[in-house]
Amino acid sequence: LAVLVLVTWGWHAPAAYELALRSPAWHYVQHACFLAAGLIFWYPVVRPYPARPKWPLWLLLPYLVAADLSNTVLSALLTFADVVIYPHYAAVPQFAG
Repeated sequence: LAVLVLVTWGWHAPAAYELALRSPAWHYVQHACFLAAGLIFWYPVVRPYPARPKWPLWLLLPYLVAADLSNTVLSALLTFADVVIYPHYAAVPQFAG
């Protein structure tokens, strides 16, 4: 959970996001980080054979809810921001004016 939250929030920091937009190599690194964090995050939920649970299964619910809360807060901050967070998007044509 910590890896997923750190990777997701870290890559959505304006400097890191802009770097990934400017550089194809960093964009691939960004997506590799998202993939690796996602695999690490989902491993205890999916538990591929022959893995055994390391904690009680009821803890999966708060684990998933915590991840959802983190993603919801990040998406709300990005969606309802009063300013343009990523300068790249201030320079592109606006469809709705």
